[in-house]
Amino acid sequence: MRPQQKDTHSTLSIQAILNPVPDNPNYNGKPILVARKRRGRRALLPKMSSSERGRYYRQKNHAYCNELEHGVDVLDMHVEYLTIVRDLHLQRQLARPHMPAGSLEKIVREYLTLFRNGLNSFVRTQPSSNGNSCLEIPASFMSACMSSDVRFDDFCGVDVILHQWHRYSTYFSAIRVEILNVDITETEHELIVKARNNVKTRFSRETIKNIFPHVLGNEVLIKRLIGEEVVIPNQTLFYFRSDGKVHRLDVTPDYMTALWNVLGNMEDVAFLLGRARIAQSLIGDVDAYRNREASINSSPLTSPLCDRFELLGSNT
Repeated sequence: MRPQQKDTHSTLSIQAILNPVPDNPNYNGKPILVARKRRGRRALLPKMSSSERGRYYRQKNHAYCNELEHGVDVLDMHVEYLTIVRDLHLQRQLARPHMPAGSLEKIVREYLTLFRNGLNSFVRTQPSSNGNSCLEIPASFMSACMSSDVRFDDFCGVDVILHQWHRYSTYFSAIRVEILNVDITETEHELIVKARNNVKTRFSRETIKNIFPHVLGNEVLIKRLIGEEVVIPNQTLFYFRSDGKVHRLDVTPDYMTALWNVLGNMEDVAFLLGRARIAQSLIGDVDAYRNREASINSSPLTSPLCDRFELLGSNT
């Protein structure tokens, strides 16, 4: 009989919880009915068969695993960049008036490795509403290994070089730099490190709009370029002073060979390059750089690097 009393007591307790009576001694009505909560999760998915449900959750789990793997890759990349910057700062602190050639070669290789995907890697690793926050790592590296007035084509300043990387990263749908070899030449006043590399790019509408605007309207030619991988043979010369910093940077991309390999027609290549926005080391419109040069003649390069980059216009 004790088990029956226990079951009855439990049943009454459950009913009292589900159907409480207001805390009022004068209340003589019926217990208030409370809607019982349905067990399980609320159905947010359409009705599916067992096989469809299994496929759905397998795809969901696969997407989750891919997201985790991407997060790990981003963290690994971020650690690699921080390690490069740390090592460079250590080299700068221990540098003698005449740095050994091996250290200069290492700086060049680290520079090309750091920018092997342009600025795209930094944007992925440090997304922010403030576009300049993602430039912290490359800006620190360049400020450590280059003089503030480093010469680049007809202009000067680390921000111009950084802005060119920004253009390569936004004008092309993909970019990857592959180092081929690095040679060192010593002169009476400086050391010159020559790095041969291939810049693998993929053309997009932005490429045509910003570098080859005179081609707009020629859809036949544009369709032959859009989505194509264009490998640009490139030579980069780093001129080091005795203090171990780069005071001049020359970049010589061979667009003629690159476009010939894609189009196979010298007439089309000549038409593309005839009015292209390509200078010796620069791509895109250079008016922003000319305006900047005029402004810094009266105001030296004393503002932070990221601020000077912003003045060039992140959308140009």
